[in-house]
Amino acid sequence: MTVVQDPQGFMWIGQHGLHRYDGYGYTSYYHDPLNPASLATSGKIETIYAGRDGMIWVGTAGNGLDRLDPATGRFTHFRHNPNDPTSLSHDYVSALLEDQ
Repeated sequence: MTVVQDPQGFMWIGQHGLHRYDGYGYTSYYHDPLNPASLATSGKIETIYAGRDGMIWVGTAGNGLDRLDPATGRFTHFRHNPNDPTSLSHDYVSALLEDQ
């Protein structure tokens, strides 16, 4: 399990699914194979990072990197593509850091 607090004070908890705790209750995000804008994995979440811009980044065990826009509830997926040298180097993402 991984936990992070975002700049607005929400707690984000990841394990099998992503959950936002607001102090009173949870909003949960899961993989939905019929929704390409849902969380990419039904497997293990390795790490979560709350960006300064409010985006939530989710590193997965084998399904790459996801970015959640909390305002829309939509995920953007980033994956390794062996034909694209600018893509992720691997789909197992265990740590996230924000640079300038």
